[in-house]
Amino acid sequence: MQKNKSESYSGPDVKKILGDTDFKKKIDEINASGSKKVTTSSHGLEKAMELAKFSKSQKERAREILEAGLLEATYGHLAPSSNFVGGMCVGNVSPGGEPVNLNAKVTGYLPKIKEMAEKHGVAQYVGILAAQMMQESQGEGNDPMQAAEGHYGDLSSSCIGLKGSARIGCIKDPNISIEAGVQEFKDVLAKANGDIALALQSYNYGPGFISYALAKGGYSEETAIAFSREHAGENPAGCSDPNNFRTKVGACYGDFTYVSKILKYYKDLGCVTAGDGEWISDKGWKWPTKSGRITDTFDAVRNGKQHNAVDIGAMTAGKPGDPVWSMEAGVVTAQTGYVNYGGLGVYIDHGNGIVSRYLHLSKISVTPGTMVTKGQIIGEMGGSNYVGGVLNMLGYAVHLDFQIRINDQPTDPMKFFKKNDDPGLSSGGSPTMTNAKRQKVLEEAKKWLGQGKVRYVLGDRNPPGGTSDCSGFTQYVFRTSIGVQLGDWTGAQVGQGKQVPDINHAQPGDLIFYENPGHVAIYMGNQKMIHIGDNKGVQITGLNYTARGQHMTQIRNVID
Repeated sequence: MQKNKSESYSGPDVKKILGDTDFKKKIDEINASGSKKVTTSSHGLEKAMELAKFSKSQKERAREILEAGLLEATYGHLAPSSNFVGGMCVGNVSPGGEPVNLNAKVTGYLPKIKEMAEKHGVAQYVGILAAQMMQESQGEGNDPMQAAEGHYGDLSSSCIGLKGSARIGCIKDPNISIEAGVQEFKDVLAKANGDIALALQSYNYGPGFISYALAKGGYSEETAIAFSREHAGENPAGCSDPNNFRTKVGACYGDFTYVSKILKYYKDLGCVTAGDGEWISDKGWKWPTKSGRITDTFDAVRNGKQHNAVDIGAMTAGKPGDPVWSMEAGVVTAQTGYVNYGGLGVYIDHGNGIVSRYLHLSKISVTPGTMVTKGQIIGEMGGSNYVGGVLNMLGYAVHLDFQIRINDQPTDPMKFFKKNDDPGLSSGGSPTMTNAKRQKVLEEAKKWLGQGKVRYVLGDRNPPGGTSDCSGFTQYVFRTSIGVQLGDWTGAQVGQGKQVPDINHAQPGDLIFYENPGHVAIYMGNQKMIHIGDNKGVQITGLNYTARGQHMTQIRNVID
């Protein structure tokens, strides 16, 4: 049997291919800059290879090793952070939302925006790109994306050779403008590690803002103002009008409100489109928040100790404030308030030895000794590093720590809740006939749902043995359910079957592929997929439940 990528290289082979001195030196130089790109994305690896003057063949081999997950074994600090694989949205703006309040001209450009976004691998950002066009030009003129001054303005022959202000208006074809704007957005999004707000502001300011913002903890309008003030000398005319909003704060360079203006035309649907009915309990208990996104499991081990709770991520990753409600009627206990190592927390006694616990809140809305009803709001979601109401951690810290105690013993909430999924829905939400083979695939995949059944281990492909990676899971499911043999790794599976044009043509049982980093999942219909990601077991999530900078690249039909 042919070796898969994970088996092809041993530690010494990796060092020989990547080099053990200059390459590591360049990595350390990048990390010393403060942005630490290499520890969070394959984009950082590409930069390191350029600095180390890798040959084409070295780059190709290095990418294979990255895909196989072997960088961590050889250079532990080089590998993409495994916490993000298949698991997080980034920042306060989520992909996959809808454009709103568009005028007729921008609406008319939507098909072209979608075409170019799909062509360049950013299909889930169509809504953001349309909103951006509204802000840039409202669809007017020959350069509706105002892309002439960017890196891709030379797609228009009339821009070639022009520099500075002479480039303004050099794009004469709206179709070229859209393609140039999409590519410019894709570039800054990659450099921003998938943070949409940071990418948008960088589209306005230039890519220099990214490293500046990352050094200050990420994007915020305050950081945008500070950057503008430091570069005010580059555009003194920006403050020529004493009544201009820029002049009032001395921020003359660019538009520090660019992100908030774009978001007026964008409806953020959250990191996943999960509703409060996604998880149901045969005991009649209510899932405690709107999001159904599990970000850590009950049996996860932290610093040698079991977690003993389920973490539920915010609807919009990194954004606090989601309402949290009581799973059942009960009495708020005296333990409610500040909890050591847990921030603000609420404990509710439901009788019969059952107590529910809700930690990492940003706000508590109930007091000890009061009665609450099932579904009554008891607080708002915060994060594991809330101090004095301020979140001092990156966006992925925003979550609810949910635990059920029975006779004072921590008990996994997922023993009492299950998914309320209907795989017989198409991407648009209308019923579809799922043929017998596809139904068998979904039924087999769902057998492995639940915390602790299968643990993510890179290179493993044995769900019955309790360990698998994403491609190992899809391989096992298809072989066991319908006898289809898939390749041994994501890169092999992406070449099988036939390509599906887009998500609107996808059927339950199709494979969905992502890259940066690579990931594969099984489509279930209704904008949901089933897959396995780091430390989370087999799960059902929305399609935009992805890693930093990760994006959907292909959908493949390997069934018929």
